[in-house]
Amino acid sequence: AEKNGIAVYPNPATGTAFVKFENLDATEVNIQILDVTGRLVYNQLFQLASGVNTLPLNIDGISSGLYKLNVINAKTFKSIFLI
Repeated sequence: AEKNGIAVYPNPATGTAFVKFENLDATEVNIQILDVTGRLVYNQLFQLASGVNTLPLNIDGISSGLYKLNVINAKTFKSIFLI
């Protein structure tokens, strides 16, 4: 799935998913996954380089379903839905 400059693959995923996006500056980014009730089920801080970044997300233990993935840094907030 790709939206708002964010790509998540594979989608649906089990075990490990990857989120890929471009970042203009080297910075920290917080990746959050929320379930349909808004409950936080994944939260991790990553240090990014400028340019295209691909981050592995260990999603073992997260049940299958519809989720919202947020990419948050000091300047931007982007979201994408994933299954």
